[in-house]
Amino acid sequence: MLIRNFKHCSDDVKVTLYKTYCSSVYCCALISTYLTETIRKLHVAFNKTFKCLMCVPRTASASALFVSHQVDNFLVLRRKLVFSFIRRIEATSNNLVRCIVDSGRFVFSKLMQEWDKVLHI
Repeated sequence: MLIRNFKHCSDDVKVTLYKTYCSSVYCCALISTYLTETIRKLHVAFNKTFKCLMCVPRTASASALFVSHQVDNFLVLRRKLVFSFIRRIEATSNNLVRCIVDSGRFVFSKLMQEWDKVLHI
């Protein structure tokens, strides 16, 4: 719908639309049980969506397109969301959350391993 209705708009409008409607990845920091292939497909979908919205050929470089329009790609967006979520958890005063995060099991949890992988790519 966005592509069809806004294909004649300026690039600035398209970038704003993309950031508003396509870059909202709720609970992205909590993704830990999906296969690497699933995350890769989501990354490719982000690239294809931005290319279509900006009316560039499929063969064009998605990385160059994201950089030239100063838009975070999926990996950068995910890294920022994970980092922000970890900082909020570390700063919380909620005793239940503190108890879970401070436990030894959490340090070796699948979620924490995923966060390490995302932050240290």
